Amino acid sequence: MWLSKPRGAGALSAAIYLAGAALFLWSARPDMAWGDSADFVLSAHYLGVAHPTGYPLVTLLGKLALAVPTGEAGFRFGLVSVLSAAAALAVFFRVAARLGGAPAGVYAALVLGASTFLWSSAVALEVYTLNLLFCVALLALALPSGGAGRAWAAVFFAGAVGLGNHGTLAFPALLLGAAGLWTNRRSLPLVLFCGAFIICAGLSAYASLPLMSARSDLFDWNLVERAGNLPVLMSGRDFWVAGEYKAAVMLAAAKSLAGSLLSQSSILLAAGAAAAFFISPAAGFRRWLLAGVFALGAFFPVMYPTHEKEEFFLPACAAFLLLGAAGLGTLAGKANPAPARKLAAAVIAAACVAHPAWLLYRNNRLFAVRLDDSPRAYSEAILRDAPRDAMIFIDHVANDTVAPPLHYQFIPNVRRDAFVFHRLYLAFPWYAGYMGERARGQGHPAAIPEIDLAAESGKQYPLTPEEFARLREGRTINLPSVNIQTAKIAEANAGRCDVLANTTRMFHNPILESAMTPLPSGSLFALNSREGTPRDEGPPALASGGPLSSVFDALTADMLTERARHFADSGRHSDVVSSLSLALQYAENETIHCGLADAHAKLGASAEAEKFRALCADWKLKAYDIF
Repeated sequence: MWLSKPRGAGALSAAIYLAGAALFLWSARPDMAWGDSADFVLSAHYLGVAHPTGYPLVTLLGKLALAVPTGEAGFRFGLVSVLSAAAALAVFFRVAARLGGAPAGVYAALVLGASTFLWSSAVALEVYTLNLLFCVALLALALPSGGAGRAWAAVFFAGAVGLGNHGTLAFPALLLGAAGLWTNRRSLPLVLFCGAFIICAGLSAYASLPLMSARSDLFDWNLVERAGNLPVLMSGRDFWVAGEYKAAVMLAAAKSLAGSLLSQSSILLAAGAAAAFFISPAAGFRRWLLAGVFALGAFFPVMYPTHEKEEFFLPACAAFLLLGAAGLGTLAGKANPAPARKLAAAVIAAACVAHPAWLLYRNNRLFAVRLDDSPRAYSEAILRDAPRDAMIFIDHVANDTVAPPLHYQFIPNVRRDAFVFHRLYLAFPWYAGYMGERARGQGHPAAIPEIDLAAESGKQYPLTPEEFARLREGRTINLPSVNIQTAKIAEANAGRCDVLANTTRMFHNPILESAMTPLPSGSLFALNSREGTPRDEGPPALASGGPLSSVFDALTADMLTERARHFADSGRHSDVVSSLSLALQYAENETIHCGLADAHAKLGASAEAEKFRALCADWKLKAYDIF
């Protein structure tokens, strides 16, 4: 069964592509998403440079997608993810059908398409489905021939081009490339010489980054037009995190991913994966190639501390399902006598219907993605409450909170006068200079001073690995270099523009307490204000984030809790109750419950205090600590 070409594979592949495209288009986002997607859309729109590793391929493809004459910019860019996911499904089926026959191939493709691994990635406006497409394309090229003949050249080229989208493709590409080199070892010098040329041609997409950097003064991560900065960007060194690769953490990640994989697939496919090794002698070393792709595909999400583990795990999931399809085909072929073969065919046919239907039902929350407008709601609130020409510090570990307002500013052209600044990125040596260039390109009056952090903090700059690990975890109190820069930038802009922030947590430290006291102003907090700028301490006007708004709800609840902290420090306990009661509409947690218990107690409302105290496991500690 291994690598035999089934009849009707072309028609089935087209049908699977259309089914996948229909599912993913139906549930596609109406506009930008949380996370890095808004950064990608901005980079594509302005042909700028996105965050590491630069992602030149998705930037260029996104530029083409933005030319589609309908829908918001986020939706149009999302077509890259949607159509890549559908194409990956079609190619995956072709590989699976050659390994295990058409029925097993259809089954595995439908399971992959309805799983959270692929479906959530398809609607995320990200790079992961394009990465999967390149991965299965590499398998389609390498497995039939084992990399013999001219196939190795196509493998090298596809792998190199795919690296222009995502660096993790290097793992399967190196494995399959090594297999090709071994297969063609008799002409190894020629293969190596030609392979080097082919790989350089494939990687040429990265040559576009300095050109895009030179023409863009608004979106230019790492200023890669400057000598020596391109390798830093391509390596992703800014996001290397020392000290977080702990065995217990990696083991927990491995268990979680294994559980998700088995719950999304089935005992049938797991049995097929085992059968691919023990009952398929014809598979040869190809089964080991698939196992290697699985192992290498699982290595990075297990090792790397990221919340996008399922998305990074996609290639490993595909390799597992390919092994499952191959083994199922083998088991069905060995069924004997004829009634057993008919029974095996019936089981696979039933699984093709029942299992994907169950996955669609189980993962139906993803249908709600098409209604999610929470990034826009958050961006509107941030920009609405900022005075003209304001500088807004965003304090968050990832792009979640800074990229959506920038997207909302620069693509619909709303509130271009405001200057959005990611505070935590001040940990990167190049960022202050980059923001200075952006301020000039935007025509904003903000001043971004050059700061000698070694002299200011008495510490070597940039951050130590331990400090950077704390930054990644969101523990920002003891980051002297970032705090000093924040204070210096705020001081430099006193009288030039209003300086605000989306949180006050960053200012609860000795370095900044003497310089400024953040005060509530709508949904933001004012660090300093120009003379005559009104400040609103009343309840902020908040919109609903939509039906899929967990990030929006968490951010809003956090903002309201911090307003309550300010009111508690001022002895305004009734305002604490008002703010935290509003926060309860967005989230319920011990901080809110304990704060309400404490505030009601100080107002003499003992019954209400006891009600909220009962919801807290350790209310005295929590209330005292927070308020």
